[in-house]
Parts: sequence; structure tokens; C-alpha cells
Amino acid sequence: MEILEIIGLIASVVSIISAFVALLGVSKVKKAKNDFFLKLRIMKNSEFLSLNRSILTQLKQITIAKKIPLGTNFSRIIEELFNYYENLSRLRQNVKIEDKKIDGHMQKLKRNISRAKILERKDSQKIVDVYTEIYYDLVEIEKDVLKMNSEEIEK
Repeated sequence: MEILEIIGLIASVVSIISAFVALLGVSKVKKAKNDFFLKLRIMKNSEFLSLNRSILTQLKQITIAKKIPLGTNFSRIIEELFNYYENLSRLRQNVKIEDKKIDGHMQKLKRNISRAKILERKDSQKIVDVYTEIYYDLVEIEKDVLKMNSEEIEK
């Protein structure tokens, strides 16, 4: 063998080895990227849950009392429900949730918010019923978001 053939053979071997090293590097980068986005999804889910604690507390007061507590600000509750819906929509978009349950929850929540918005204040039993239904919807949504967090963590 001539020197040029030996150099060509060595260069080919080095090239093949560097391709394997690059492949290992790419797989580590993909794993790190997946881990990063997994943690980001868990963080977004947790942020959603913590941001919406106040609306649950307000609705819980109505649900437990089975009557409208004094000083209840319905316009603020409706505003927070709209914020909740927007946050859920944003969460679904950012985390790319492909869950039919969440879609169903969003449709039901949207209907109930619309119903609550147009209720007459003098019919207190209907108000309590609608807000109780909304409260249980929100609890179900939170349960599903927590379930998604658990599934993400298990991965």
C-alpha cells in the first residue's frame, strides 16, 4: 500500500468514527430538548392550576352555602371565569393538548359562563345551581390537568 492509500483509509475510518460521535451528540441533544419541553409543560400546567385558585374559592363559597353570600361580586366572578377560560385555551395551545376531554370541558364551561352571565340576580336558586355546576366543571378540569402532569412526570 502506498502512503496516499493509507492516509485515505485512515481518513475514512476517522470520518466514520466522527459520524458515530455526531449521532451520539444529536441523540443527547434530542433527549435534553425533550426533557426541557417536558419540564416546561409541567410548569405551564402547574402555573395554570395556581393562577386559578381564587375563582375556585369564590365558587366554592356559593356551592357550600347553597345561597348567594353577601357581598358577592358577580361581575368579578364572570371576569375571572373568562380569564380561566382564556388560560385553559392558552394552556391547551402552548402545551399542545390533544385531549377530547379538555375540548368537552371547554365547550361545557363556555356554555355555563354564558348562562351565568345572563342570569337575573333575583332568581338566586338558578344562580346557585349554575355556579355550582361551573364549580364542579372547574374541579374536573383541574383533575384532568393534574392527571396530565402525572403522566408527563412518569415519562
